[in-house]
Amino acid sequence: MYTVDVIVAAALARSDLQALQAEVELSLRFTLLAAADSEALRFPRDGWHDRQQLLKVAIDQAAGQLRLTFQALGYAAMVRIAGRLARIADDSGAVDVTFRFDSTGRGVVALADTPEIRHALADFAIVLD
Repeated sequence: MYTVDVIVAAALARSDLQALQAEVELSLRFTLLAAADSEALRFPRDGWHDRQQLLKVAIDQAAGQLRLTFQALGYAAMVRIAGRLARIADDSGAVDVTFRFDSTGRGVVALADTPEIRHALADFAIVLD
């Protein structure tokens, strides 16, 4: 009985993996809510996740730049994202930068630290090609 369960589970896992790899485009949306006690946008110290919980972004601020580090969360996300070309974009067009995720599902983007960019980072998407 145990052998049958293992074979079925392995077949389902292979099927899920093939379905994930077959997806041509994936868009991951990040939305940052402002704190109730402040109108100024503050980035969370520990980063935040996209709506699907597949990616985490952390922002380091230094020398007039915002360094965004994206990391896939879990094996399924890494399989979907690793090695893929991606684009970070917001609806206003203030941010539109292409980058590539490495083999571990990590991607880094450096942006100018301007009020327009900060505003754009409150609601943006990562689009995978």
